[in-house]
Amino acid sequence: MIEINVEKYKELEPIYSNVIDDLFQNKINSFIFGNFDKLIKVKKNRTIVEDTINEKLPQQNNVVEFFNLVNNWSGEKKLSVRMLGELKTVSLNGKAKQELYYDILNNLNKVLKIELLNYVNSYMPLDKKIDSLTQLWTASYEDIRTIVYSGNFYPKTNKKTVYYKLLHSLYDFMTDKYFLKLEEYDTSVEKLYIAEKSIKDSEKKNYTKLANILIEILNMNICPYCNRNYIVSRNDKLGCNLDHFYPRSNYPMFSVSLYNLIPVCSTCNSLKLDYKFNCSPYDSEYKANEVYYYQYTSLENNIVKEIDIKYLDNNFGLKQDFDILKIKDTYQIHCIEATKFVQLKQKYNRKKLNEICNILNNEKKNGPKTDIEELEKLIFGQSIEDTELNSISLSKFNCDIRNQVEKADNSN
Repeated sequence: MIEINVEKYKELEPIYSNVIDDLFQNKINSFIFGNFDKLIKVKKNRTIVEDTINEKLPQQNNVVEFFNLVNNWSGEKKLSVRMLGELKTVSLNGKAKQELYYDILNNLNKVLKIELLNYVNSYMPLDKKIDSLTQLWTASYEDIRTIVYSGNFYPKTNKKTVYYKLLHSLYDFMTDKYFLKLEEYDTSVEKLYIAEKSIKDSEKKNYTKLANILIEILNMNICPYCNRNYIVSRNDKLGCNLDHFYPRSNYPMFSVSLYNLIPVCSTCNSLKLDYKFNCSPYDSEYKANEVYYYQYTSLENNIVKEIDIKYLDNNFGLKQDFDILKIKDTYQIHCIEATKFVQLKQKYNRKKLNEICNILNNEKKNGPKTDIEELEKLIFGQSIEDTELNSISLSKFNCDIRNQVEKADNSN
């Protein structure tokens, strides 16, 4: 597992927050539209609708007529402009009836948001209670972790509640959308906006999915969980999944939280499922090179037979995560790469490199001398920097095996 530098997310936070707010507004409206008959069975919701109608339609019989339409209109029981258009009130024109529709929608929307906020705060520790759901969208990983382990959380969340369903399904609602590509909104005030799924094929070249936006911002090519599989896309075919570090099945309020969505490969995402991991790539205190390293533990006739993972400071949490992802099993196939490096290092050990340097330098009459470091770069390749670990496949593995082989060479 490789850490992710999320500094570049800071500029995205206010944009992302506004986008999710708009999505959430639309999602709740869609929910009200489809579940109107159930919502108005709740007394307070019915009262809100009655008050809204009475404000627009002061005549006494309009509320009764409206609810009769809800109960009888085509048997669908959905709030719609068309349904309001069948009201017999002469004093209300088409535009006014449309305004009434949106007034009902918006008033119920406000109430649902307040109830959702209360639902979320019921799980929050006292010092983490929020004033607005917007605060969830860009809550830091550290804040999310504090809330999850606060002791107020009950993973066995009641999945039948309206609040759970709304928050849980918001992620699907979001990932169905297309977003304007990065290069198109760099100089725009509205840097990110949503296009409906029905966007014309001719315009799709200007749009992409959220997962692609995130890996472009983070400058990532490789899955941070396995450091092995590429997560870049091909045209409009996604190569990247967004994993919910804290599963949305148990923590629906974090279903679209930016710092709970980790761009990973489909294999790692399917293995992780609803497990709650111990180590997150977004954790500012997590550094891969300080926590674990790969090593070969069995060498026969200069052929590597087994790859192992050494966990520093007995980091059993990361070991549990890697066991779920089958990392050790997966890396056994890379005994081949380790063997090639071992054999190459045996052929060009420190003594041999010194001999080559001496020969080259003796033949040179002018110019700079060749040193061992230069030769090593030519033979074994450039060393990989920590900042490149998320850009190069097997980068952590290759660095660790190279270090192991070089230590063995230096000790001889």
